[in-house]
This record gives sequence, structure tokens and C-alpha cells, in this order.
Amino acid sequence: MPGTSLTQKTREHYDRIGRDLGVSYEHERWFKGIVQKSHYNHTKKSIEWAIRDHVGSVKTCLEIGCGVGTWTDMFLRCTDHMSIVDISEELLDVVRGKYNNQPRIDYICCDFIEKDLPLHDSFDAIFSIRAIEYMSDKRMMAKRCYDYLRENGKVVIITKNPLWRDKIIDNRNKLINHHNEEQGNDIQTGWIHWKDLRSIFLESNFKDVRIYPVAMGSYYRPYNNLIGTKACDLIHGMVYKRHMRNLVNNLTESYLLVGKK
Repeated sequence: MPGTSLTQKTREHYDRIGRDLGVSYEHERWFKGIVQKSHYNHTKKSIEWAIRDHVGSVKTCLEIGCGVGTWTDMFLRCTDHMSIVDISEELLDVVRGKYNNQPRIDYICCDFIEKDLPLHDSFDAIFSIRAIEYMSDKRMMAKRCYDYLRENGKVVIITKNPLWRDKIIDNRNKLINHHNEEQGNDIQTGWIHWKDLRSIFLESNFKDVRIYPVAMGSYYRPYNNLIGTKACDLIHGMVYKRHMRNLVNNLTESYLLVGKK
């Protein structure tokens, strides 16, 4: 799609997924294979740890890039009311059906970095799981997060690591993400180094910005079998509460950023 913006490419890609797969996309993305299941468990464990102090204590929260609502329930447990934003109306329809138009949720279809949200209040917490890699302007994303947070509000973001061994191998072979039907070649341009993302959030006046490894593993040998995934499970258990280090870059598929306003 030459000349098409990243926003439009992403919307078209996920509208198609919403129409073709609906809620079953969650199974296709996270539970179809052994590596996917391992990455799901790592991501869930990291989110639970990141939001441990918020469960039952947050009045309002915002989820950016809800997809089909894989992680929405975890955030809904934290809060009295939440707003969810996604660029795809098709995916939002899936989430509406999943929660039967839950009155505690506001649904907003828009590009988070290009359009002001129709809000009357700010949030105690903002969550975004594996969505900001599809946003072309990370500085605007960080600025909007800051603007939409209350004082002492918390941001929790998980995004993909460009130094992950699979990304490097796929780029080298010019077969980007051939193992993962979730992702199209033309929307894989927004992966950002964790040091760069941390700097952007610090520049946006966030305090106490920390980075942690999340999903560990690989779709390539020697990690794409039972023994390999079990080894990566053990590594994740040892490092997911520790600050990100160059030592684990190669095995880290995604990382967690937390910060405060």
C-alpha cells in the first residue's frame, strides 16, 4: 500500500482481522502454539505484577489499543470505570460483544496520537499492551498519556523489542514475522528500543520511568520446543521484576515500561 499512512495500514489490517476472526483471534494469537502460550503466560504475569497496587483502587483508567480485549478484564478489575480506545471499529465491536456493552466501559474508536479523545475527566492509570508499536509518533503518544493522567497517575505499557532475535533473523532473511499471522509486513515499522522509549517518557516529564523484560523466547531453534520454552519460562521468572539489561535483549520479545506523572 504505497503512500498509505501507518495509521491507515494498521486500521485496515485489524479491521480485516476483526471481520474474519472476531473473538477467535485471541486463540490464534496467543494459544495456537507452544511459544505463543508461553508468551501469553509471561505477559499476563508481568501485567499482574505491574498493576498489583492498583487492583480495586483506581476510579478511572484508559486502555489504549484494546484489540479483541485480551487484557481488558485485568484492567477492569482495577477500576470503577474505564475507557478503551482502538483504531479499529471492527475490534471494538468484538469487545462490545464480549462484555455485552458493559456500562462501566466507554468505547472510543480513533487514532490516539492524531485525535483528542472525547473525555470529560482525566485518568488514574493508563494501560497499553502491544499497541504503541503501531503508532508512528512516540513523542506525541507519550505527551497524550501525560496530558490524560491525573497527578501521580501511572502509565503501564508493553511493546515489542527490536533487538529480539526473531526480529533480527526475520529482517536478515527479509521474511518479517512469517511465523505470526497477527502481523503484516507493512505495519512492522514502529518497534522502538527500550532506551529510546524511556528517554521519550522522561522528556515528557514522567517520573520514575522503569523498563522490565516481558515475553522471553523464540520461534526459532533451540527455543521453539517444550524444553526451550520451559527454559525461557525459568528465565522470565528470574528477570521480569528486574530492570531491563542488554544481557537479555536477544531473548526478550517485548518489554514493559512503567512511569508516573
